[in-house]
Amino acid sequence: MILAESSAYQVDDDPALLDLMLRDMNSSDRLYQPTNYWARYCDLVVEEIRANGLRDFRRRNAEILSRFGAIDMPPAFAVPDRGGMDQGTWDLFNAVVGGMTELWNQGAHVGPGMISVAEFFTMCRTIADTKAATAGITPASQLSFSRHGNPVGFESDGRHASFGALYYYNFACFAAAAGDLGQTDVVVEIGSGYGGQAEVLKALFPHLTIVLMDLAPQLYFAERFLSKALPGQVVPYRDTREGQWDGALSPGKVHFLSPRAIENLNPEGRVLFWNAASFGEMEPDVVANYAAHVSRFADTLFLMQFFHGKPPGRAGEGGVLIPSTMATYEAAFPDFVRVALANACNVDGVSTMREGEQSLPYQNSFWTRRD
Repeated sequence: MILAESSAYQVDDDPALLDLMLRDMNSSDRLYQPTNYWARYCDLVVEEIRANGLRDFRRRNAEILSRFGAIDMPPAFAVPDRGGMDQGTWDLFNAVVGGMTELWNQGAHVGPGMISVAEFFTMCRTIADTKAATAGITPASQLSFSRHGNPVGFESDGRHASFGALYYYNFACFAAAAGDLGQTDVVVEIGSGYGGQAEVLKALFPHLTIVLMDLAPQLYFAERFLSKALPGQVVPYRDTREGQWDGALSPGKVHFLSPRAIENLNPEGRVLFWNAASFGEMEPDVVANYAAHVSRFADTLFLMQFFHGKPPGRAGEGGVLIPSTMATYEAAFPDFVRVALANACNVDGVSTMREGEQSLPYQNSFWTRRD
């Protein structure tokens, strides 16, 4: 297992496509525009794209890109609460931790037990392979994932993978253990981010037809990235962007749609709906609108959410105005019953994903249509 060089694998910029996606988003109904949580962040993502393009986006030092999973770096060393440290001590402590993280990213043996980042990756992948055996899917160690966007990747036996790929792979393990994804025909994901989950699902189940929907800046990343990561397997946004698009899906390909297209979407076959965290960044009425349309065609649901509800914010200042909780999803999807629930895990597949400074975890859930 070695650190893999990926700097030659880049994603093509297309400023006109971003402008088109933004126009489509801004002309949509309120229910399909950025919620209070994302309104400010969307502007920041657009600023980042216009300033720096897509080069090296998966290892860029831009915190705003991490908000939708676009940065693919090794886990950083944690900085504890400041406690009673004075400013000088606090600054020194942060400098030391930052230096250790830099050495870690360069392959030095400074991790827990003095292991290297490559050794830590091997451990995480072994945990993922154990989960795969339970779920009955192809082990992560037998798959190869895209280098495009220049993640910090690892290579073994000619296969390339990254911590980001393992992160999304863990979600796929949960869903596959709860429901037979091999018998699923279509996955519809709202909140696709840069497309990392779609890449993993296609690696595991190449037959899948996938529909991705997100706000314009994130969908732009997904369309550009997957066009490189899955050549010949995508339907470009320009081919599907008509306002209330209701065309037939191309079997086995990935489609990029404006969220408002959910109103007329009518996929054929057995459909899995996928949402990881983004519903929790919406108010209950927005979730209910999406759920009403999803309920027309979905057979199963994967929801990874902070089911206790995110802390409320204020209008124009970020945060959700009204938190969406487990009760929100149960009311929004009355035709479905939850059949699996477990704490969601970080990239190592063991430590629990938590909401900010709170002690309560994010959770994976799988739902099937009631008999």
